[in-house]
Amino acid sequence: MAMSDVLIEHVRDLKEDLEKIERDLQGVGLPSMLMDDFRRALDHLRNTLWAIATARDHNPAEVNRAVIQFRIQRTTEMCERIIGDIASQRIAVDTPNLIKLNSVLNEMHGSIRKLFSPEPKT
Repeated sequence: MAMSDVLIEHVRDLKEDLEKIERDLQGVGLPSMLMDDFRRALDHLRNTLWAIATARDHNPAEVNRAVIQFRIQRTTEMCERIIGDIASQRIAVDTPNLIKLNSVLNEMHGSIRKLFSPEPKT
C-alpha cells in the first residue's frame, strides 16, 4: 500500500472515531451550547478530512474551492453564534480576545468590501 493510501486510510479511521465520540457524547448530558459547538467543529473537521481524503482524485483548484467554501461557511456560522452571544449578554466588552476579534473582523470587512467594489481600472 502506497504512503498516500495509508494516509487516506488513517483519515477515514479518524473520521469514524470522531463519529463514535460524537455518538458517545450525546448521552453524557453536556450543556447544549457545548454540544452544538462540538458538532459544528466536528462538521468542519469532517469537511477538511473529506478534502484530504479526496484531494488526489480531484483537481487541486476544486479542492481549494471546497476548502474555502467550508471555511467561509464555518466562519459565517461562528459569527452568527457570536452575534447571538452578544445579544444574550454572554459576551461583554471585557471578554478576552474581543478586541483582537474586532480588529480582524474590521480588516476582513474591508477586504470583502474591496472584492465587491474593485478599484476602477485606468
